Amino acid sequence: MIDVDGRLFIAGKRLDGERVDPVRSPWDARVVGDVHRASGAQVERAIAEGKRCEPVMRALPSHERRAI
Repeated sequence: MIDVDGRLFIAGKRLDGERVDPVRSPWDARVVGDVHRASGAQVERAIAEGKRCEPVMRALPSHERRAI
């Protein structure tokens, strides 16, 4: 398996999703990783956090946003 953290990233934190699904290789169908699926509440929280941070991100110069 590829060593990638497939958990959710919401408000600067890694969170487990409601469900975990395998990611399969299109070439041989072997499992190459896992991805977490967000619950409805986690999606709503992510949207709210994004809206909350929008003014701060908009004020940053593009080179600083790119570095994040």
